[in-house]
Amino acid sequence: MVDVRKKGVVKDCVEKVTVKTCGGRAAKVCGKFVYLGTLMSPTARETEEVTRRCQKASGVFGTLRKVWQRRSINDRVKGRLFEAFVSSVLLYNAEVWPLRK
Repeated sequence: MVDVRKKGVVKDCVEKVTVKTCGGRAAKVCGKFVYLGTLMSPTARETEEVTRRCQKASGVFGTLRKVWQRRSINDRVKGRLFEAFVSSVLLYNAEVWPLRK
């Protein structure tokens, strides 16, 4: 997706792709769906997926509340747990999110 800006007007240019069925006919465009853990939508917007990822990471962070409160666990270990569990959920498949200027 390319963000084109001319005289205060913002247009999203998305490459049109026609997906064909085995019979050679054009497949119907469907709504949003989750594919390999990532929310796909016909508008190719990343904001919904980023919001979804933030919510999932927040849920994992909340699940580990008792770990964060324990004084017997070193802060360094807590940091590594955060990276392993929370950050990995947040950034899963982030390399395919469309970028903008």
